[in-house]
Amino acid sequence: MTPAPADSEASSSNSTRLDALRWSSWRGWADLVVLVAVLVTFWDLGGLFGAFGWLLVVAAWAVVPRTVAFVIGQFVLVVLAPPGLPLTAVAPGAAALIALLLIDLRSESRPLFGTVVFLGFAALLGVLTGGLARSVGLLAAAGTLLAAVGLLAYLLHRYSLLPVESASTATEP
Repeated sequence: MTPAPADSEASSSNSTRLDALRWSSWRGWADLVVLVAVLVTFWDLGGLFGAFGWLLVVAAWAVVPRTVAFVIGQFVLVVLAPPGLPLTAVAPGAAALIALLLIDLRSESRPLFGTVVFLGFAALLGVLTGGLARSVGLLAAAGTLLAAVGLLAYLLHRYSLLPVESASTATEP
């Protein structure tokens, strides 16, 4: 059974919009500064192995969306950090990787209000997780943070699947 033409047009425009959102990523000088900061941290933690991990991050940054580069960078940080290493030694690398995500947040002509709301929510989630870690324990705080981020990721995924129709292309019943 073939779909009606209106249905196929709507799904085609929705698919095109999702592809554009998924693969659009502005890259500029600020990214290079952040990648150099990541290189310095990775080199400090692992020497030549850190530089190899940095090359993986740069390759991912150049080819796929920067969220993938962020995840690969976090994985490399975990692999490079020896057991018992204080958090202060890994924090600069984690901060540089987070900066890689934040550059994209403002560079794609997103409204300033949305950026401020996102950063405020991220700060609130961090403060609540820190408070839970001190009062209940680290394991409970990690579980709560995982559940909250998982729920938000699912909601954002479902929201991105909604078709967006402009007033000129919308069909009236």
